[in-house]
Amino acid sequence: GATARVVQGVSQEFRRFASAMPSLIAVREGIKTLRYGGAILEAHPGDMVVFPAHLAADVGNRVARSGPYVGELLAFDPDFLLAHAAAHPAATPRQPLRQPALLARPSEGLAQAFRAAADALIADPPLPTSTGTSARRFTASRRACSASASASIDS
Repeated sequence: GATARVVQGVSQEFRRFASAMPSLIAVREGIKTLRYGGAILEAHPGDMVVFPAHLAADVGNRVARSGPYVGELLAFDPDFLLAHAAAHPAATPRQPLRQPALLARPSEGLAQAFRAAADALIADPPLPTSTGTSARRFTASRRACSASASASIDS
């Protein structure tokens, strides 16, 4: 799976967006709009959206009056979900989700579980420290090469 935090300063719409992984999206600020098969779904701050895999939808993120659109998502590995379904058949729906579902004001327990999962996935640094060191060395090396080339041209 994966997690992301989306912060947009301007409203945008993404045409025919599709994902290979199903996801759960929490709207923090602004409004998320999904258009698919003639239907329209709007999620407001505090709402969540369940987005199925492989569904092509127009996805709009509108900024809030007081600031940017802010949303967070958790994308789930389909193999993980299949394994969970096999282990817990009584708790698994008979049909997979084929269209988005709005969870207007989800329970506090779900909101806390979402936050804990997102925080756990984000907790690790995105790049190892050595990469940052390498990037600094590359920049310093490039500056030295530029200075050397400049001195050669001037002489």
